[in-house]
Order: sequence, then structure tokens, then C-alpha cells
Amino acid sequence: MNEMQDNYTPEELAEISEKLTGDMQLAFKKRGTDPQCSYDLLMSVYQQSIKFQLPKLELNALHAICSISHNFATGKSPEYWIDILKQRGTEFSDNLSVGRSYIHRYRWARQDSQYLEAARFLNLALGFLDHQLDTGDVSACYTGLGNIHLQLDEYDKAEKYYQQALALLKDKPLRNSFNLRQNIASLHLLKKDYAKAWQGYHDLLPILSDSDFFTRIMVLQNLGHICHVTNQLSEAVEYFQEALFLKLHTGSHEGLIRTFCNLINVYISLNLPDKVIENLQKAEKFLSTDNLTDQIEIMQTYIKYYKMTDDLSSQIQYYEKLIIAKDKLSHKENIVQINKLEAQRQTDSDKDNGKVQNLQHCWSSIDEIIAMITHQCKQPLNIINSLMFNIKDTLRYNELTVEYIEDKVNKIDELTQYLSQTLNDFGSFFTEDNSIDFRASSAVRRALSLLSYALNKENVSVTTDFEADFSIHGSQNELTQVFFYLINNALDALKSNEVSHPAVRIDLAKKSDHNLITIYNNGGAIPENLIDKIFDAYVTTKGENGTGLGLNISKIIIEEHFKGKISLKNTNQGVVFILDLPVIS
Repeated sequence: MNEMQDNYTPEELAEISEKLTGDMQLAFKKRGTDPQCSYDLLMSVYQQSIKFQLPKLELNALHAICSISHNFATGKSPEYWIDILKQRGTEFSDNLSVGRSYIHRYRWARQDSQYLEAARFLNLALGFLDHQLDTGDVSACYTGLGNIHLQLDEYDKAEKYYQQALALLKDKPLRNSFNLRQNIASLHLLKKDYAKAWQGYHDLLPILSDSDFFTRIMVLQNLGHICHVTNQLSEAVEYFQEALFLKLHTGSHEGLIRTFCNLINVYISLNLPDKVIENLQKAEKFLSTDNLTDQIEIMQTYIKYYKMTDDLSSQIQYYEKLIIAKDKLSHKENIVQINKLEAQRQTDSDKDNGKVQNLQHCWSSIDEIIAMITHQCKQPLNIINSLMFNIKDTLRYNELTVEYIEDKVNKIDELTQYLSQTLNDFGSFFTEDNSIDFRASSAVRRALSLLSYALNKENVSVTTDFEADFSIHGSQNELTQVFFYLINNALDALKSNEVSHPAVRIDLAKKSDHNLITIYNNGGAIPENLIDKIFDAYVTTKGENGTGLGLNISKIIIEEHFKGKISLKNTNQGVVFILDLPVIS
């Protein structure tokens, strides 16, 4: 015994330990409703356990503090508490606590979308945990690995880990494995294995308590979707009706319109127009004039209703409303995105003057982006306008047919979806994202997608070789920005030099200690007197039409943010840019 414990009898120490254990349990109960109280209780247990040399309580308290620090500011960083847990676990030769420290690191890595790093932490944790005694923590590791593979769309691997996790909990109360069972059911739904998905969700219902309204609503809606897809329509109606009743009963109007429309869509499949219109009218009573998403949902459902009742005139009317609503929604989302971006950049500039440079980089090319959006959207809008004129003209002469209207409205819907996606792509182009692991090909594809209309318009032949695809760690948006600049510069060169067979080629290559990305175009060579300074700010080959910032920004991003190199060399017919990037360790 130590000196402090010598002052207390074993009975008194047992009483102190019991009291601190009770405080731990109270802290656990309050962690969701009163995190400050929970943290204060845990800190008291932690300090008292050190004072009375009660290592097991100390380590349990540290584990709980690490957990609460994920969502609550404790005054010290989560990494600080995780390091303390690992250090004390090592000192006490407590492998469980060391393993738990790696589980906490996994949660932070996954939160930042660092999936490879997150998986590494879980495998480290599994190396310290006792697979016979620490079943709950081992199960959490397998569940985490399943979550990572699910995020990466590797469904078979995800299911393997989920099943390993579930096997470890077979002797535990069903409530302990609820979230895991829910993940497995969702996985089957993603795989379109509807029989297993239905069984998985159905088995969750008896586990839920009567007060678990919101989880029950989610389960009921998933069961309704499965029954609708598998043509079990009467069962789908029952599930959606129960979900709707619970939403109205609890006063939860979040997603209420969507639930109404789910039910209405089943009635449409059952060809029950009276039920459809009855529920549409009910839904409209809860429709907010400010919620464009809900309005669009209702409009789309009305179009289905009028299609079922062969009311062509009303279909056209609601298609016109739908186009206007979608346009408003895209505009509203972009304004919100811009405001959020401006606020974030202002905050960042106050904290770190270095980020002012990033802001200048973004706005330096805003004219290029606006021009690209204009080009990308003008032609689809002209086509939509022409189609609407044709529909109205055909209606005026009573020449409308079901086949004609379906053909035209399908084309309009495709075009509006294209416009919406275009605005979303450009809206997120300059947003800052966290450092993540991503494939080089995904950033190239995104840049090509943003420039697709301009490339097609100029008949540019684009070829890619992604066979040697590789992972990169960093900001995917920033690397997409580099590809955007390089490909857009190539496009300008191809146009200005009036190349008869314009071409762009992008290749990926993996080397033993580095990775290469080459971007070639046949738009002519760069003048020799500019090659050595082409990456300097305000140096341009475009005269008054260029800002001279695109290549300079690209160099900064590649060298400072990705720790790589960017260079170029002239070829017989054009120029090739070479990006040399480090291999992820």
C-alpha cells in the first residue's frame, strides 16, 4: 500500500471506490443532457482516483473523459487526454486502456475522413485488446472497420467486419447491438438485398422502447421503402401510415412532407387517385412557403398524380412551377454557400494572416469561374425555353399526345438536373475541405466534369490513363483547382492557336518513391523566354486576357500543401505539365 492508502482501512477504501464508481455512472447518464456536469464529475473521479491510488478507476475516468471530449470542450485538446490514457495505460501495464486510446484516435481520424489512418489505429487497438475478455471494445473495432469499408463502398468487406462484431455480442442484451444491427440492415439495403434488409429492420422494432419515437420512425420508413420497391404495397402503406402518425403525434415536422409523399407514391402505385389527392391536400397544410425542398417534393408528386390521371395541361403547369422552384433553390443554396464561405474566410483571416493568400487565390479566378458557369448553363436554358414553347404551341393546336408530353418533360427534367448539378459543382469548387485520403483520378474527373461543356464545344479530344491510379492525402478541392487551371489553360491555348485536332491527355503513373501526373495538350509550345518564370505571379501568355495567377496558385498548392513539385516542358506540338507528388506513407 502507498502512504495515502495507509491512512485508510480497506473498508474505507472500498467505500471511497464505490462512491467514485457511482459518480462515474451518474456522469455517464448525464453525458447527453448536461455534458458540463458530466465532465465535472469525471474530472473529480479522475483526481480522487489519483489521490487514493485507484488505477482502475483512474483509467476508466480517463477513457470516459476522452469520449466526452469528442463533442465537448474540456479545456484541453482531445489528443491531450488520449495521450494521457495511453501513457497511464502503459505505466500500469493495462493493455485495455492502451487499446482504447487507439480507438479514440480512430474516431478523430475518421471524423477528418482519414480512412487509411483510422483503419491503422483500429488494427493497433486490436493488437492490445484481449479478444476473449474485452469483447465490447473488440466489437467496436470490427464495427469501426466495417464503417470505414462502408464509407469506401466496399460492401462485402464491411459486412464481414460487421458480422465479426455481431458474433462477439451474441450473449449481450439485444439493445447493446442495436446500432450494429441497424448498420447491417442499411448495408443490405445499399446492396439491394431487400429480403435481408427487411428482416434486419423488422428485427429492430421489438428492441426499441416506447419512447424511442425518432428511431422507430426511421425504421418504419425504411421498411416502407423496402415494401414499396418489392411491390408489397399494402404493407408499405401500413408502415408509412404508422411513421406519419408518430411524426404528427410527437410534433416532429422535420421530414414530414417527405413522409407524406412516400405514402402518396404508394397510393399512386396502387392507382388510388382519391387517396392521392386527399393526402396531397393534407400535406399542403404543413407546407412552409420558405421550404423550397418540400415545395419541390410536393410539385413532383403532383406531376405523378396528373400523369396517373392523364391531365396533360396540369402536368405542364406543375413542370413550369418545378423549374422555377429548382432555380430558386439553386440560387438560395449558392447564396448560403457564399455567405458561409465569406464568414469562414473572414474568421480565418483574423486568426491566420496566411489564409488571406488563399482568399486572394480564390477570388483571383472568379471571373473565369463565372464565365464557365455562363457557358455551361446558357445552352441548356435555351433548349428548355424552346421545349416549353413547343409544348405550349402544340397545346394551342390540340395536338398533344401522351408520348409527346412524356418525351418533352423527360428532356426538361434531364436538363434541370444537369443545371442543378452544374451549379452544385461550381458552388463547392472553392469551399475548403479537410485533409483526406482520395484517389488522384477522382480529382481529375471532377475538373473534367466542371469543364465538360467548354471542352465539348471546342471538340477537344480528352484521353486519360488511370490504370496506375494512386491515393493522395490533402485537400481534394485544392488539387481539383490545380487540374482546373491546367486544363482550362490548355483549352485557351487550343482555341487561340486554332488547332485543327485539339487534344488533351492526362496520365497517372506510380513510381517506387513518388507518383506522377502528366497533363499534355497540343495547343503549341510556351515561348522560351517565359519558361523559367511561367509559374511566377502575373506572368501570362494570354496578354490582357490573362491574370497570370493560375499557374502561380497551382505551384503554391502543389509545393506547399502537397509537398510536391510542378514543372513543364515543351514538346513538338505543345506542352506537358508534370506533377510530382509524394507517396502516402
